[in-house]
Amino acid sequence: MKFRTEEQKRLLSKKNIVSLFIVAIMVFSVIGFMLGENASTTHKYKGIKFSLLPGNQWEAKINSIQHQFDNFPGDLDYINISADAVSRLKDKVQIDITSDANDSKKEYIAAAEYYLSQEMNKEAIFLRVGFTGKNDYNFSTIKCTDATEAVPVVYFKSSNETKISLVENCIVAEAAKTEDVMGLKDKLIYAMLGVLD
Repeated sequence: MKFRTEEQKRLLSKKNIVSLFIVAIMVFSVIGFMLGENASTTHKYKGIKFSLLPGNQWEAKINSIQHQFDNFPGDLDYINISADAVSRLKDKVQIDITSDANDSKKEYIAAAEYYLSQEMNKEAIFLRVGFTGKNDYNFSTIKCTDATEAVPVVYFKSSNETKISLVENCIVAEAAKTEDVMGLKDKLIYAMLGVLD
């Protein structure tokens, strides 16, 4: 049987205390990191709670339905949207979306149309997608002149500035950069859901 001296017992006790102290620091660091992560991944906008999901998508419950967005609404303040365009989008059963088949941002516009349709289906809003003229995809021809009060037309197009405006009877969503197209899509969804004033 091995006997420990008082000196050995004191050293062993100090080692235990130091070890416990290091373990405690590590545990509290992990807990603090997790709490900090949760705090930084939820934000409120006009009373609506938005959560950041993996893949940098935002999710919020609006009208009792979970919706996903690529952009937090406050990050889209740089995109001007006219009040007339917002009011034209609210409380619709159908919205027609169009673009030029040869637009320089056509792939991004097609993705925006797809995700816009996914989110509007949750609200029982039908989106009919087409092009402004004849196309190789057998899509309908939808022009701005086809817009009515009951069925508005949203026209996505490349431009030298990014904005959404009502031109005559048509909602024109203009994108200066490719990354602005998804911003336009989210701004339109926020308008349709009544998140924007």
